[in-house]
Amino acid sequence: MKSTRKPRRKKSKRSLRTKADTLFSKYIRGRDKKCQRCEKTTQLQAAHVISRACLTTRYDYDNCLTLCADCHLNWAHRNPLEFTEFIYERLGEERYHKLMDKAKHPEQMTIEKYEAIINDLIGRLNENHD
Repeated sequence: MKSTRKPRRKKSKRSLRTKADTLFSKYIRGRDKKCQRCEKTTQLQAAHVISRACLTTRYDYDNCLTLCADCHLNWAHRNPLEFTEFIYERLGEERYHKLMDKAKHPEQMTIEKYEAIINDLIGRLNENHD
């Protein structure tokens, strides 16, 4: 008797990127627990230092912090120099320059890389719930 199950479709990069983005945001907000500028605990967002368009740093834990919606949109995006100074002080000189250097080396994302990122994030999220 033949199986009536359809073969599994290979996941697309887009669907894996969406899942990785969701898990990454959840992890960052759980890690920080409050806005890193004003300490509010509502309307929290994961704010990237270097744009998410830069795939090399998109899932780098130093490249993201939790901000409330107000600080994210009305401070970080409208005052980039002040935001950069804040990040420099937060990370320290070595980690800041390491992040900036990493952003200068473009990286192609593969399905395997996305899957590895997703598995790492699932592990980190599970550790936080134990």
